[in-house]
Amino acid sequence: MGATTTQGTGPGSVPIKKNGTEPANLGINRLVGPKIIAAGLLTLKDSSDFVKISAPIGSPSDYCIFLTGTSQTNPYISRSLSAISSDVWQFEVTAGHHDLVHYVVIKIGVS
Repeated sequence: MGATTTQGTGPGSVPIKKNGTEPANLGINRLVGPKIIAAGLLTLKDSSDFVKISAPIGSPSDYCIFLTGTSQTNPYISRSLSAISSDVWQFEVTAGHHDLVHYVVIKIGVS
């Protein structure tokens, strides 16, 4: 299928006002279902450290955290996700001394 014009008019074009309805044009913050909020790699300074993320929409109970480590010491969340200010949330990760820990924060939902 080739373009018949570079101006966006002609056979097969769609009038500008009919490119979609308002509900079809949702931003990422209005999507329903699970989505990754934050992901990263944390090098622990000792045997534990805090991860700080920008506060997403909702409350900390709307999110879950998954961890995996690079050593034999399994990482775990020693302090749950909580708001420390209106725009920053944090959680504490504990594992072996100076371990590398991968984390993912996911919004709970059904896609």
